[in-house]
Amino acid sequence: TYKARLPPRPLPSISARPHIRTRRLVIRPFLPSDLEAFYALRRVHETQAHSTSRGRAVRDLEEARNSLAGLQAPHDEHHWYFGAFLASTGELVGEGGLADIRHQPVSGWPRCEMLISPAFWRQGYGTEFFDALLNSWWDLPRERRKHQLLPFCIGDQQEPGREVIERLELIWEADNVAACNFFPKA
Repeated sequence: TYKARLPPRPLPSISARPHIRTRRLVIRPFLPSDLEAFYALRRVHETQAHSTSRGRAVRDLEEARNSLAGLQAPHDEHHWYFGAFLASTGELVGEGGLADIRHQPVSGWPRCEMLISPAFWRQGYGTEFFDALLNSWWDLPRERRKHQLLPFCIGDQQEPGREVIERLELIWEADNVAACNFFPKA
């Protein structure tokens, strides 16, 4: 087992969450009025195939509506998930966050996803979004909680009872060539 400093549960409601302004983006919780833009983003296979929680594009508007409803109260206490909108036009360029803090990987550490519309790839929006999102996550109040750790998460070199200084869990799809080439270097 290990102890981690995590945000208290439930997480703050959508109405209490920050609207984050970066140089080019407004990052805020999704609202029911975002349905049309949300549906357009969720229909893009190139983006949605990389979702750690869904892995595919939505089939229809009703599925998008149900997904959007799952990001509203009372379900908001289980996720830290936001939309990234261009500050200049209000256009939705991406979505991301911690999709479900109840069902995390075996390590117990939160899993974050970041999905940017292909029209905005390689322009720095993902980095800008990710930095702001993680800062908002780390700005939440913390409490110490105990987690059961499965031994394979920390490796067989770790002696029982020794402090685990730092660990990082990385997951990517086998056909994600960029990730396959990048992460072995880390």
